[in-house]
Order: sequence, then C-alpha cells, then structure tokens
Amino acid sequence: MLKKIIPWVLILSLCGICQIGLATNDNLNYQPQPQAYATKGIYAEANAGVSFVHINDVFGFSFTETGFGGNANVGYQFNRYFALEGGYTGFYIDSSYFNAVDAAIKGILPLDSNNRVKLFAKVGPSFVFANGDGLIGILGGLGIGIGLSQNLDLNLQFQDNLIPGASFGLGSVGLTYHFA
Repeated sequence: MLKKIIPWVLILSLCGICQIGLATNDNLNYQPQPQAYATKGIYAEANAGVSFVHINDVFGFSFTETGFGGNANVGYQFNRYFALEGGYTGFYIDSSYFNAVDAAIKGILPLDSNNRVKLFAKVGPSFVFANGDGLIGILGGLGIGIGLSQNLDLNLQFQDNLIPGASFGLGSVGLTYHFA
C-alpha cells in the first residue's frame, strides 16, 4: 500500500515546487497589451440580409417590397479613419432581380483605442440595373464593425442606392476580412 502512495506524494510535491518557482518568477508583473485590430490594407467583405425596394415606374416596375439581398465589397483602408471600396449588391424581390455596383468613400470612427469597435459611413456613385436597363444613382450607408480577431470583423450595416424614382436598400450582417 505504501508503494502506491509514495509515487503520488512525489508527483504532488514536484507539482508544488514547480508552482512555487512560477509564483516567484517576474511573469507576475506581466501586463498583456490590448490586441491591435487591422487599420490599414486591403479588405474583403460579404453581407446578407433584408432588401427593401421601392420603385415608382422604373425599369417597367412599380412596387414597394422586401426580400433577400446580398452584398460583396473589396476595399483599401488607408488608415484607421478612411477607406475606399467598390461593391456589388443583389436585391431579390419575389421573382424580380435587381443589381447594383458602386464605388464609395468610407469614413470610420473608432470607438476605442485599439480599433476593435468602429462606426462607419460610406457614400459614392452607384449603377443600378435590371432587365438590361440601368440608372446612375448615389449610394449611402451606415454601420458598425466589431473586431472578432486581428483580421476579422463582424459588421451590421444599412445601405441605400437612390436613383430617380426608386430606392434599393439593404439591411445586413456580414464579415470583413483584413489582409493586413
């Protein structure tokens, strides 16, 4: 019986000695630095959500409906406050399908020092098309990004493509990957 207890006493004693050695180490004064989130470089974004379409006799349509929408953007972030991006958005309403391509200036307002949470707004020209016809309009958008890791953000946003006689909006949730 004693032969079974002695090895366990030795193992537990060694563990205790190791713990004392770690406790006296200077690592107790270690202060981890906050994780820095991406603030510069190329990024890609994919979003999906609810599309809101109001059309008043444009492309041969007149209606106000909601449906499914998706969006993909690629951009370059110059610093923690400014980016340029280009994107594609698809609006799926019943049996109708509308598309938009855009280029936008994106203003970013970090809400913390390590750039984890940020508000953003974007504006720029857009081209909305369906059935072989297209119209030039303006894109406007607002959102919030929350850093999940150094290179990956979760974003919630609403954007609207306004053209004469119509509005194509998308409320979405998505992910942004920073290649920095």
